[in-house]
Amino acid sequence: MTKKLSEAVLPPYTLDEPNENAKIDEIPLLVNILLSENSDVQSLIAERLLAMALHDQDGGQSISQLFLNPLIIILKSKDEDHSQTACEALSKLIRKSQNIQKAVTKSGFAEMASFALIEEGAPQHVQTNILIVILDLITSGADIRTMGVLLPVLEKLVQEKDSQKQEITMKASIIQTILTSKGITGYSTSSEIQELKKKNEESKRHMEEQKRLNEEQKQQIIDLEHQFEEAKPKTGDVAFSINVPTGSYTKKDGEYTYTSTAAQFKVFPIKPVITEGIYKCEFKGTFNTGCDWIGVMKAGHVIPFGSHANQHPYAKDSMFFYNGYINYYF
Repeated sequence: MTKKLSEAVLPPYTLDEPNENAKIDEIPLLVNILLSENSDVQSLIAERLLAMALHDQDGGQSISQLFLNPLIIILKSKDEDHSQTACEALSKLIRKSQNIQKAVTKSGFAEMASFALIEEGAPQHVQTNILIVILDLITSGADIRTMGVLLPVLEKLVQEKDSQKQEITMKASIIQTILTSKGITGYSTSSEIQELKKKNEESKRHMEEQKRLNEEQKQQIIDLEHQFEEAKPKTGDVAFSINVPTGSYTKKDGEYTYTSTAAQFKVFPIKPVITEGIYKCEFKGTFNTGCDWIGVMKAGHVIPFGSHANQHPYAKDSMFFYNGYINYYF
């Protein structure tokens, strides 16, 4: 059985290992786990991505993006818990590292946010969490010159009259006030809009790909769990019957109790036929003749009363336990 995904998360001390490829290869796995429904695991993975990003924050913008892109994509998730987890992780990164702030602002985050905030059908939790990240960027001292693209969008959000969107309206108003007070102005040329649309579509494709990979991973886990259940040994009582010819014995009604009335060998076959597996068979009887034995024989094999399993031609298809030894013949 393979390890569970949560068991595959590397411990913190691996951050200092020189193998950067190993950490890069770990990111898709972390994202898949982050998309799970286990809130405890989500928190663990978010912390892992956060620690990795902070540890490698001096490795350049491309390295930072490896850790930031999954969180930015998940920030727009329709699942509120997933989006909230990504929001908290991004906020911690932004507050703790200027290099991370630069990486976020240079990644086109403001352009992505401008579309996501007014996208038709955008969940309120996504809008709220994006605004929280923007506020963290501004209040942490990030370069806000790229945020002019947000002003037309913020203007629309500020004019929102829906009472259920008061938190969104309030945050949009705060961001708008700060940006305008810093002399930031909006822009909306057609080429810029097309570029923003292109980036937004790319973000959507990334999200769909992550969802597909996650579904494949979930199906693999389900298949493995099913195989594991199928491989478990089956336990329980097995119904049996005793098939013997008529002869010199008596049988007690309602029981499998036989009493021999003649001094001769008797073989009592027990069914069903055993094909494979481990079976336990218990016998109770009076074994005091010195010629008592139990064993197994080939299915369909018949040994008539008066004959023994060690005699020709019956011996080659029989194996029996007698006097402390297992006896078999060929």
